[in-house]
Formats: sequence, structure tokens, C-alpha cells
Amino acid sequence: MKVVNSRNEFAARWLRILRGTLFGTALISAVLACYTVNALAQTKATSQTTPEKKVDLGIGGVSDSSFKFGEYNGLQNQGPFGIVNFDLRGGAAYDSSSTWRWRFNGTNLGLETRNLNAEFGRQGKFRFKFGYDELLANRSDTFQTPYLGAGTNNLTLPANWIKPTVPQANANNVNFRSFDPIAGTGSVYSSAGVLTAPTALQLATLANIRATDVPDFHNVDLSTKRTRIGAGFSYSPNQQWDIPISFTHEHKSGLKALGAVTSQVNETAIIMPNLIDHDTEQANASVSYKRKKLFVTLGYYGSFFNNNVNSMTWQDVANPAKSATMASEPSNQFNQLNLTGGYKISSNTKLVVTGSYGRNTQNDAFLGASTAANGQLAFGLPAGSLNGLVVTSAVSAKLTAKPSKRWNLSAGYKFDNRDNQTPVNIYLFQDANESKSGVSPFAGLNGLPATLGSNTNIYQNRAYSKQINQLNLQGEFAVAKRQWLQAGYDWQKIDRSCSGAWINCADAPTTNENTLRSEWRKSMGNITARLGYAFSWRRGKYDENAFLALVPMANLVPAGGATASVLDYVEQNGLSGFGPVAGEPSTPLTGNAAIFSPDNNIVPQRFYGSRNNINELVGMRRYMVADRDRHKVRSNLEWQATEKISLQGTGEFNNDDYLNSIYGLKTATFWETSFDASYAASENFVADLFYTYDNQRFLTAGDAYGSNSLVAFQGQSANTIVSGGCFATVAAKNHDAKIDPCLNWSDNNRDKIDTVGFAIRRKNLISGKLELAGEVMFTRARTDTAVTGGSYVNNPLALAAPAPALPAGTPAVFYIPASNYPTQRNDEVTVRPSATYALSKSASLRAFYMFQRLMATDWAYAGMQFGTGTNYLPTNEQPPTYGIHAAGFSVMYTF
Repeated sequence: MKVVNSRNEFAARWLRILRGTLFGTALISAVLACYTVNALAQTKATSQTTPEKKVDLGIGGVSDSSFKFGEYNGLQNQGPFGIVNFDLRGGAAYDSSSTWRWRFNGTNLGLETRNLNAEFGRQGKFRFKFGYDELLANRSDTFQTPYLGAGTNNLTLPANWIKPTVPQANANNVNFRSFDPIAGTGSVYSSAGVLTAPTALQLATLANIRATDVPDFHNVDLSTKRTRIGAGFSYSPNQQWDIPISFTHEHKSGLKALGAVTSQVNETAIIMPNLIDHDTEQANASVSYKRKKLFVTLGYYGSFFNNNVNSMTWQDVANPAKSATMASEPSNQFNQLNLTGGYKISSNTKLVVTGSYGRNTQNDAFLGASTAANGQLAFGLPAGSLNGLVVTSAVSAKLTAKPSKRWNLSAGYKFDNRDNQTPVNIYLFQDANESKSGVSPFAGLNGLPATLGSNTNIYQNRAYSKQINQLNLQGEFAVAKRQWLQAGYDWQKIDRSCSGAWINCADAPTTNENTLRSEWRKSMGNITARLGYAFSWRRGKYDENAFLALVPMANLVPAGGATASVLDYVEQNGLSGFGPVAGEPSTPLTGNAAIFSPDNNIVPQRFYGSRNNINELVGMRRYMVADRDRHKVRSNLEWQATEKISLQGTGEFNNDDYLNSIYGLKTATFWETSFDASYAASENFVADLFYTYDNQRFLTAGDAYGSNSLVAFQGQSANTIVSGGCFATVAAKNHDAKIDPCLNWSDNNRDKIDTVGFAIRRKNLISGKLELAGEVMFTRARTDTAVTGGSYVNNPLALAAPAPALPAGTPAVFYIPASNYPTQRNDEVTVRPSATYALSKSASLRAFYMFQRLMATDWAYAGMQFGTGTNYLPTNEQPPTYGIHAAGFSVMYTF
């Protein structure tokens, strides 16, 4: 069989397909036309009383393959595809006494976005429904990996894999720049301070790594596919009762990119093709009763998630004899009972009350020591599984009233409680495939193993709970004819806690948010206008020590001379885990201060049993709970200028000010405007022009603080000069490294999107047989990231002896100001004309064409190429740029 390898060959074959399609279409049309002449009289008589049936059959094609173009539409592959749609309806005639009805319809059956639905029953009595649909989500067709076994949960390296290193820099550590013949073969400074080129042996080593490892990288398409099957039944024995029941089964499979870290040999990161294979069942059942002023509904909802992949295992790129294992999302269940009732108190007043109670459980077995390689779980687990349980309960009520013709009032209250009753235990584990080493200052304390390593994490899980109380009040008054004023007040209180935690676990245990809102509406002749404004303020007390809930050892006195725990020390001194906001102390610290905040630095990890810093910058606030003032303005204007011309404009402005956040998200601003002009010259000709503008800005601040020290030079005592920054000497810089203002940074991010489009439709051309339509749209998106701050970099020639000291006046350290990120660009053009030609009363020929071009530049992809990163495995993914043509023909038959 011949394989089509060139675009020209494909185009020629595509033209032959289209010619064949046109010939077949003409033949089918002739047959349908003959049939229609014979059936025309009957069609005219029955079309008013019998449901119409439609069948749409044809063929289309795509010029090139692109996962981005076919991200959700099923058109990711070059070549032909089928066009199959139908809508079949039947049952008793509309003018008969029978209520029997049935319907069977399907769309996109020639693509992997297809769906099928069937239903039948007696209107107002009972109905059966069945459905099937699928959706393919294409994620990347340029992802590359050396790992074998994609599509399984065990990823292995090729047998010929060589540990990638740059031997002239370090013969032992992994360095992925070795894959690039330029970045990997550069010269490095020797210990004598001399720029030294790689030796012939080192170049040969690098050439061997490239020749062996680079060909091992191969393409793996990343996509997931969701298929769903559903069935439902509803029964209404009389006008008072309704009983609907439904069930759906959903399966999702495929591959997604997932980042992971290993550190047993070297600290390296990989991006793996993560296996997705899980099922979700959902069930709904309810009984509703309504009579006069009352209605009541009792319902059940169940969700059952089952992950068929319990873990992912991958070989270590630094040493294939070792491997790492990571658990996948655990299976879980959720069962909920719901009750809703409503009562019409009077003709103008109504009360609706709802309540629910649910239980969410998760009890998958933990990965045991036999599953996770290299002794990651050598100390065992406190239990065989999480035995997770979250109980949810909610009650809400809403009262609406219309006391007079000019007033509308409503009041609502909601209580929502998420009670996490999961048992709290202490878990011991090593970081990312790391072997145990050293001796922990908590070894042998409070039942912990005497062999506990200094690099062992001693963590306690947090059973996070949340309780919401919310009140909503609203009034609307008709101030004049066709003019209304609306005002409202909202209050929300959220309480957060962790049952079983040894200390507060929430960043802000309680937050209160109040909102005042108003809206004006007016309809005056052919103009309708709306303007609304809302102001809200959220406040709460922030706890910078909440993360200590993860590390119960912070409540114990560690071995090594301390007389207090971490918690005791920070509370007695009014500190957090960040320690004092100060530079090097003027006199050496003693006692607990020297242990827990050496040189006024942060609390060392070992004293609370963690490999991660459990502290935050003083003044850091997480935006979800941080104090915030919010302004929101919305507007809308509609003008029917003439019988043929209508104009519409909308606008929205949001501004969030995190007024007490020194670090973290400080401000967020969003504004959007849109304009739409429609021209309807007649029923046969309509044109529409539209434009939208979106602008979002986010300002974030942080601090890349260093560690205070008394080091006064870099490499040798004469190397003391700092160029730039906030200090002139190495001694001064190191003395105040923790509070160096030049290490404060900010990130000002802006997303700006312009979209303009034009659509036109013309009907009843060529004696009413032809309809033309077209759409042109252009989208221009830009992301700009402006940054402030900078970092210090040591002069590579500032080395210890025997390297020579730097010449007098030569900086030993340079301060390099941060530079703005390159602009990310996305420009997309879409042209989509179509035509429909009536071949007969029952048959129509449809043709469509679409051209879409996406031009994208994104600096994030640049860092995933060979030769860019040192300690993360490249994927060589490319930004999604394409120019695609798609076209097709189909015949629609109506009977």
C-alpha cells in the first residue's frame, strides 16, 4: 500500500475525494429529487401534524495535523473525516389524542466528539432517555521523552541510556545541557581561575552521550478522551407527583504531562507522560410533590470515582538501577440526600427552604514499602489507609415578597458546613526517592524510631474543615415608569479549622466579608440601559504560624541543647518561623536564639522535622483569605436605532486591593468592554459586527532574601567589592542579607485580548434555493510581565587559592537587575464561509470551508529545549503555531 508522504500528494488525493463527493452528491440529489416529486403532495399534507426528520451525510477533510487546532473539535488529524448527523422524531401526530413521542438524534458521528441520544415516552406521563457522548481533548503533539512504556504506569529508560553529565563542569552530577553540542561543550573556569576548554576525552564523552541519549527521545502524543453513557427515567403518575431517576457512567483515559522530582542521586526533575484511566459513576433520584401552594422534593445524589491507576513508577535518569514511585489520585465516594420545599404564603410572598446532608469517603490503601522503591517508606505507615471522611451539611432559605406594585423584596440565608472527620496521624517519609541519612534531633522521642534520619519528614495530616454563614438582602423599587432602582447587602462569614490538629492550621481562621451593591435600570423607547456598582470589604486575622500544623515536632523540644520547642521560642519572642526581621546580630546569639534563629536567620528545618521551610515572609498573605477591598462596576446599553439597525455595548470593571498584603498578590484589576452592531436589511439579509476588549492586571510582590553571615569576601580576602545592589562590600551585603531591600521583587502581569469579528447571512438566493453565510474573526492576545528587583551573582574568577586574587577594584560580586519577560503573543485568524443549496423540497446540499491560523510565541517553551536547563529533563515541546484548512460537503434530507 502506498504511503502518502508529501503535502502535494495529499492535496491531490484530497481533490479526488472532493470530486468523488460532488459526483456522489449529484447522484444522491437526483434520486432524492425524484422521490420528492412523488411524495410532495403527501409531505404538504402531513408536515403540519407529523414531526420532521432530518439526516445529514457527507465528507470533509483537514489539510494538516495539529493538536491545537483540533484541541476539542476532533479535527486534529490530516485527512478525510465523515459528516454524519441525524434527528429522527416520531410518534402520534400532533393533532391526535395520543401523547406518544420518540426521538433519536446524533451529531458529529464521524468525529471523536460524537454524541447519540434517544428518548421515548408519553408526554406528561413517563419518559425514557439514553445517551452516549465522547470528547477528545488534545493536549500536545510535540512532547518528547526518552521513557518507554507510555500508556502504562511503569516508565523505563532505554537499555543504552547514559547518565547525562557535562564532565568539564562536574563529572558526577546530572546536567542535561550535555544534549546540546553548543551549550554542553562550553569552557568552564578551573579551580585556578582559568577559563578552560573541555579536553578531547571530555568532548568524546559528551559526543557519546549525545549519540546515545538524544535518539532515545521520541514523540508521545498527549491527549485524554472522555466517554459517557447515561440513562434516565421519569414518571408522573398524576399532576402532583414527579419521579425522575438518572445514571451516568464516564470513563476517562489517555496521557497528561506530569512533573516529578527525584533526589536520591541528584536533585533532578522530569516531566512524564502520566497515565489517566479512571471511571466516574453518578446517580440521581428524586421524588417531587406539588399541590396548590406547596411543593416538596426529596432527592439523592451519588458520585463514585474509581482510579484504575494506583501509582506511577519511573527510573531515575541519574541511575536507572533506582526508581521512584508516586501515588495517583485515590478512589472515593460521595453520597448526599437533598430536601427542598417551597410554600406560597400569599399571592405576593413565597418561601423556599433547601437542605442537604452528604458523606464523602476515601479509603484506598496507601502505597506500602514494597511498592515504593529504595526505602522511601522504610519506617512504615501509621495506618493501612487514610480512612478519610468528610461530612457536609447545608441549609438555605429564601423569602421573596412583592408588598406593592412598585416594590420587590428578597431575603436569603445559607449555612454550609464541611466537617472533615478524617483521623489525624503522623507520617514519616523521605523526599522524592531520597534515602535516609543522619540522625534526627527527634529520634527516639515520643515513640518515634531511634533510627530516624535527619532528612526524614515528620508530618501530620490536616483534616481541613470550613463553615460558611451567609446573608443576602435585596430590594427593588420602581421609581418611575420603566425605571427601577435596586439595592442589596450581602454578608459572609467563613470559619476554618482542622479537627485533631495540635495548633491552628488555617491562614485566617475567620474572615468576614460585607458587600453593598446597587443597580439602576431604565427602558426608554428604543433604548435600554443598566448600570450597577458593588463594594465589598473582607477582613480577617492572619496567622503566619498556621503552617506549623503540618509539623507536630515543632511542639517538642529537640535534642541538641534547646530548652524549648520551636513553637515556644517563636511565641515567647513574638516571631514566626521566619525569625527576626533583622540582619546579623551585633553580638553573637546564645541559648535558644542561637539554635532556632542562628544569625537571625529562619528556623532550621531539622528542628521541626521537615525538608521544607515551614515559614512565611512576615507580611505575606494568601490572596484567598487576605484582607481585600473590591470594587465592581457593570453596565449595559441596548439601542434599537432603526427597524434594521441595533447596537449593544457592555462594560465591566473589577478592582481588588489586598490592602494589608506586603507580599503576595497586592492588586488585581480587570476590565472588559464589548460592542455589537447588527444590521437586518430584511428577513433574507443579516450582518453583524462585534468587538471585545479584555484587560487583566496582577501585581505580586515577594522577597528573595538571603542568609545573614559574617563572610567578608568571596574566594579570597582581597575579593570584597560588590558592583551594584544596595551594598558596596561583601561584608555589608552578607551582614544584612536577610533584609536587603534590593532582594525585594515585584511582578506586574498584564493580559490583553482584542477580538473583532464580522458575520453575514444571505438567504433566498437563486429563486429561494441558496443560502450563504460567512464569518471572519481575528483575536490578538498579549501577555506582558514587568518585573523589579534582582539578584547577586559571584564573579566566576573570585575563587579560593591557588587561583589568583582579583585585580584591585574588580568586583567579586555583581548585582544583576531583573529584566522584563519577553511578550507572549497569540494571534488567531478564522475565516468560515458556508453555503446551503436546496436541491428539492426535502434535500439540501451543504458546503463549508474553514481556514484558521494561529501564530504564537511563548518564552516558556524555550526553556524546554535541549541545552537550556541543567537539572530538568527537556521535552522539546513547541508553541502551538499552525495554519489549517478544513472543508466538506454534505447532503441533508428532510422527511
